[in-house]
Amino acid sequence: MSKKNIKTRLFWLFILIGVLPLIIVLIFSGLIEVSYMEENAKSDMRTKTTVIDNYVTDLFERNFHVLHATGINPVLQQYIESTDKTQNTAVSQIMNDTNWIFKDGNMMALTGRDGNQLIRTDNAPLVNVTKREHFRRAMSDVDYVSNVIRSMSTGKDIVVIEVPVKNNNYQIIGMLQRNFEIEAYQSFVSSLSDEQTSIIVLDREANILAHSNKNLLNISDESKLPVPYQIVSKTMAGVFDVTRAEINGVDSLIGYKKNSVTGWPIIIVYPYKYIFDKVNGQIAKLALLGIICSFIISILSYHFSRKAAQPIQEVLNNAKKISEDVETENINVASNDEIEEISHVLNEIRLERDTYRQEIERDTLTNLYTKGAVKAIFNKMKQNENINQSFDLTAFYLIELDHFKDLNEHFGHLYGDRVLLEFSQRLKRCFRPLDCVGRLEANEFIVIANQVSAKTDVLRKAQHIIKIARTLVLDDQPVDLTASIGVAFFPQDGKLYEDILSSARAALSKAKTEGRDRFYIKT
Repeated sequence: MSKKNIKTRLFWLFILIGVLPLIIVLIFSGLIEVSYMEENAKSDMRTKTTVIDNYVTDLFERNFHVLHATGINPVLQQYIESTDKTQNTAVSQIMNDTNWIFKDGNMMALTGRDGNQLIRTDNAPLVNVTKREHFRRAMSDVDYVSNVIRSMSTGKDIVVIEVPVKNNNYQIIGMLQRNFEIEAYQSFVSSLSDEQTSIIVLDREANILAHSNKNLLNISDESKLPVPYQIVSKTMAGVFDVTRAEINGVDSLIGYKKNSVTGWPIIIVYPYKYIFDKVNGQIAKLALLGIICSFIISILSYHFSRKAAQPIQEVLNNAKKISEDVETENINVASNDEIEEISHVLNEIRLERDTYRQEIERDTLTNLYTKGAVKAIFNKMKQNENINQSFDLTAFYLIELDHFKDLNEHFGHLYGDRVLLEFSQRLKRCFRPLDCVGRLEANEFIVIANQVSAKTDVLRKAQHIIKIARTLVLDDQPVDLTASIGVAFFPQDGKLYEDILSSARAALSKAKTEGRDRFYIKT
């Protein structure tokens, strides 16, 4: 075996030992980078979906609040019932002043119980809206956001938000509405869009309200929705998820969520090719680094292979001398006579992903917060500096369904569970996303409403909860149910959770003592 062969073999062995880990690192880095980019894309999609969802929720809750506040104006109520034309100027001024609050250019209209519009802030022709779904909803005492409809006055595609107007006897005498041209949604969606994502907002009939980057999805016909029907169906059913699917031949990530106020599906599409483009860029950088490392490894391999072959060459030289000499000395091999075992280190890449998961206990039947979770959420609220502002209130509603035990025993526990589930769902819809709605006992619920502007709002909300209980329906049959409510405030009725809860429970006891089916506010 010659020196050349030994050195050459060792050289290629060192090259293999040095380069093979680089190849493995490149492969695994690519796989890990794909996973990392995918998670980043999902996180971005969830963020954008939440932003749009919050925008729609805040927009319509603010409109509902202002319309309700306007609807209790006695001048406006008297005008609807009397249709006194001499009050046209005063009523128009009230509505224009109210509409000016929004500064969005949308119109506001007042309609009587016969469906005839009385006043519009845009001075467009007055129309009869008895055939419109939003009018029928108003006459049924329902706050409502319509699907996309064509305006009878302007001919534009609009979305209508309406609230019923009631007199002092709580009788419905008309409705207030605001019309929103869908171009406004298109502008907002476009402002959130980028070259890599496409955003689609639908109404409850899958009509497109707004979309962006139609070229990204190869959309040639805007009347045909490119998103698979099963995803739209899941969204309308209230499922929130990010999944992988093909849209018009484009492999994509699709995020979808249903807005709780309007029922509108919000869908975001992110083509996978952008993930692969980013990964290929990272792999190219790693490959360039690998080439440089391979060149360095080649030089080092040549050096180490020559050093490793040197002791063998010395043995060969001494062996030749032995064969030639009659008398030989002992073979003295240098201290470097053994080829040292080359140790190599495999670089392990660990990508740590921060997952922000806040596990909050949920009631198994109603999916509301449990007793322990409610207390924990309140304690977190206390840490927020806004809770201590003098112009904000934090209200505790302690709600008990009256005689629920009798209803449970008479109709069975399954029926009772359905009643609890239906009531809890309607109760949760009654409050804002920032409010905490929980279930303490079988028929006892609690709501912590933070940043309430006035006690009058608390009173109206308590009346609404009592109405929810009274009007509960299962299997098209009314449920014989009432609710008693005790209300207390932070920090007036205590600074600790147990103290405020005790005050609310005392108020609840007072409401039950006075005959149930009512509320009592701790003063």
